[in-house]
Amino acid sequence: MKKLGIVSLVLLLLVLFVAVFGYINQDKLVERFIIRQSSIANLRTQLLDRDGTIRLVSVGTGSPIPGRRNLSCNAVFVNGKFFLFDIGDGGASAIERLRLPLTEIEGIFITHWHADHFFDLPEIINRSWVRGREHNITVYGPEPIDSIMYGLNMFVATENQFRVDHHGDELMDFSKAKPIVKKIDLVNSDRMVVYDRDGVIITAFKVRHEPATPAFGYKIEFQDKSLVISGDTKKDDILIEMSRDADILLHEALSFDFIERAQKIQEDLGVARNARILADIMDYHTSPVEAAEIAESANVKKLILTHLGPAPENPISRTFYTSGMDDVYNGTILLAEDGDLFTIE
Repeated sequence: MKKLGIVSLVLLLLVLFVAVFGYINQDKLVERFIIRQSSIANLRTQLLDRDGTIRLVSVGTGSPIPGRRNLSCNAVFVNGKFFLFDIGDGGASAIERLRLPLTEIEGIFITHWHADHFFDLPEIINRSWVRGREHNITVYGPEPIDSIMYGLNMFVATENQFRVDHHGDELMDFSKAKPIVKKIDLVNSDRMVVYDRDGVIITAFKVRHEPATPAFGYKIEFQDKSLVISGDTKKDDILIEMSRDADILLHEALSFDFIERAQKIQEDLGVARNARILADIMDYHTSPVEAAEIAESANVKKLILTHLGPAPENPISRTFYTSGMDDVYNGTILLAEDGDLFTIE
């Protein structure tokens, strides 16, 4: 008891010391806090360096299966340009936490209109404008992009007007609040160059994600470098063709083993609806081994898996993704994490 009393007294004195120290130095502590918060706001503009590289930041690597990861979102920096490929839930706030230069976003490319690939689209357009974007963003995607973007613009119209009313036209140029919309129409072709500027070429191509159609993947090329983003898809020959000799193939992957086990558990519990949904999920996605087969057939240098569901959060669950991949693909295999940076030099 005596020792306990001494310990309690020491703790009390320590608390009092911290409180007194904080009170005496409160101005310095507040100033330090403000400086720290200001440094967080400093954007990573070095990502825009024109050094001949392609940089990929995996902003969101999760899937609609509940987990801690942001949903589908990838940032690509090439020749001083900043593009986003999909912007699912959590992507917009993650871009700010990662200090990506959101005011410099030039284009947003949507693979398809599933919620986990576009629900943060109005937020990132609005936030980049509020933070000081001085140019128009162009949003590229499949039909019905016109009607979807009309709805999203109406969704934020009142918020945008409040900003103008409060800060004035000189600070908040309302003409930059709405994006330019570019519909990608691949009715008569399975691929199309949708961006070609300053040596950067972006090609959209069809992928298999029925009934969510049209659905696209994208290939980004600069000089002799290439990055392919699969979007959501089943294994398909056009994806192999578009990925030929790519430096990086960023490919979606779901652990069918995990999902099949979860489906069986839901059936045993009598939750037929969940079991049916889990079975349907496997109809239009790719397993890790299938992604490895695509990478091998296309002679891809590096395969990075994303859209991971369920997301592997420990070494054991990671083995469910990587098991068997080395048997079919000889290149580098990585599982993307939120915030990872990959560079093609």
